[in-house]
Amino acid sequence: MLNTIFLLNQRGLINIDIQIPLISRNKNYAIIYELDNPNGLSGGGNLILLKFENNKCKKIGILYNWIA
Repeated sequence: MLNTIFLLNQRGLINIDIQIPLISRNKNYAIIYELDNPNGLSGGGNLILLKFENNKCKKIGILYNWIA
């Protein structure tokens, strides 16, 4: 399931779809999928690893990305 977020940047209004996070059993890590498809013809996506520290999410890195 993806949730759409609309952002305004230098290119104008864009939409980014973010998946509900997959949380590890020990609840210390999460993985989310982010999809950026501004006009239906081009875009990209990222599979992102997050770590929970002090009740905040910290981006550890990008596990996979693509650009079209």
